[in-house]
Amino acid sequence: LKLALCNMEDKPKEVGVEQEEPAVPDSRFDFSRDWTDIPLFMDEITLDSVEGDNEDLVALKEMFDHEDTLEEIVGEWKEKGNHCYTTALGIQKETAVEPERREKAYKNWIHKGIACYTLGIQEKKEDQTDLKTRSILFSNRAACNLSLKNYGKVIDDCKEAIKIDPENVKAYFRGAKAANAVKKYDVAIEFGTKGLALFPNSKELATELKVAEEKLSLAKISEAKQKIAQSTNASNKQHLLSLLKEKGIKRGDFLFQNLTHFMKDNKIYADEEGKYHWPVVFIYEEYKTIDFIQDFHEDSTFEEHLDMMFPEGQFCDWDVEHKYVKSNLDVYAVFNQVPLAGKTQNNNRPRKVKVRHETTLNTILKHAEYVIPGIPVFYIVPRGEYSSQFLKIPIDSLKSGY
Repeated sequence: LKLALCNMEDKPKEVGVEQEEPAVPDSRFDFSRDWTDIPLFMDEITLDSVEGDNEDLVALKEMFDHEDTLEEIVGEWKEKGNHCYTTALGIQKETAVEPERREKAYKNWIHKGIACYTLGIQEKKEDQTDLKTRSILFSNRAACNLSLKNYGKVIDDCKEAIKIDPENVKAYFRGAKAANAVKKYDVAIEFGTKGLALFPNSKELATELKVAEEKLSLAKISEAKQKIAQSTNASNKQHLLSLLKEKGIKRGDFLFQNLTHFMKDNKIYADEEGKYHWPVVFIYEEYKTIDFIQDFHEDSTFEEHLDMMFPEGQFCDWDVEHKYVKSNLDVYAVFNQVPLAGKTQNNNRPRKVKVRHETTLNTILKHAEYVIPGIPVFYIVPRGEYSSQFLKIPIDSLKSGY
């Protein structure tokens, strides 16, 4: 409209020159109408009783009369999430694309899908009545996290989906699959058993249940063997040190003497495959508090434990600023923090080293400069202002307060 008005502005006429009538610009507006009939120029509009042949007012009333219901809004988020997820699956099949670019694009769409499902879940959740759709939002978000190997989040979402709609078969399957992936075979069996009771013909559920039962049986046999091994070897400190030395792992004296009681019922042990399981301490220096992990498999990554301990949207009681979520945390190890067992001093300079989330425990333990201070200790530090403060703390000062 503004462009049309500009084109119709009066221009100065030259004396003695015959003036042509200005061309009327093309427009969808009918300029022959009384402008007071156009809603934009009306002094007052009452839509409650619109009638007659004023198409503009009728259209305006229809626009205001239609308002998306909560169910429609939630449904739209579900469809958008589904679009993102199916787009990601399509990208995964594009073999002509460079693998690194394909993987990046795939994860990008998966994260978009998670965001859409989350917005649907959060949309006036106390007023949502379409429980079937709400359950699907949780199980679909679980599907996205399953593809990212965020198994802890998958299990939580599947439990919530089933609580809302016990007939959501995909929630049982995805929950069982995630539980098997993190060796929570009892949880996988619970998902599988309850799911098959409702859906006895589900081959996917039957497969996951069978895997869980077989793995749990092997785990019990392994546990029995481990107890025998513990009773014969754990008390022999020199024997343990000898085994660790063969693996290139160095151990020193306890850094925190008051943590020794954690070791009484939580010994280092090797499973039937020769893999070591360690008790590990996570320290939150900012709040002078700790977490004790009873069983950290040497091939497990720090990410796997952080996923379970710091899920998005859930916070520890002491985390008053809500900074401690996995995506905002860095892991630090201190190399050369203590001398080797039997030595009085360390010849190498202690230093703090940032550990990537995808690093396995074994990678750090076997590092040439890492000496286990009695029990593996790692510092969990939130990014931001405190991160800079932590890096300035003298390493000797990290030995006190616990």
